[in-house]
Amino acid sequence: MTKVGLEALMKKLGYDEMVREICEGGLGDDLNRVLCKSGKLYVDELIRWAHIERNGGHIISQLERTFTEFQLVEHYSNSFTLKVSRDQYSIGSVFGMLEEFKRKFSVQEYSAQQTSLE
Repeated sequence: MTKVGLEALMKKLGYDEMVREICEGGLGDDLNRVLCKSGKLYVDELIRWAHIERNGGHIISQLERTFTEFQLVEHYSNSFTLKVSRDQYSIGSVFGMLEEFKRKFSVQEYSAQQTSLE
C-alpha cells in the first residue's frame, strides 16, 4: 500500500486526520515500520489503531482540561497509564468520569486508584 493509498483509505474510513501519525516517531510508528517493510497493512489493525488513538486522544484532552495536573505516564497499544491531580474530586467522582468515558469512547476496561502515604 502506498502512502497515497493509505491516505485514501483513511479518508474513506473517516480517520483522515490520523494519517500524519503513521510515520517514524509518530503515534503509528509500528504501523509505519510494517508498511515500509512489507508494503501491507491489515485494514482491521489499521482501524483498531485509529479508533484507539482517536478515542484515547479525546479522553486525554478532557482530562487535561479537568485536572490541574495531568501526565501521560505510559501508552502502549490499547493501554494508557495516566496520572492526574486529585484537585476537588473524590475517587467516586473520578470513577464516574471514567464510566462516562467508557460509554462515550468504547473503553473496554479501566482501573483507578488513589495514591497512599505508604
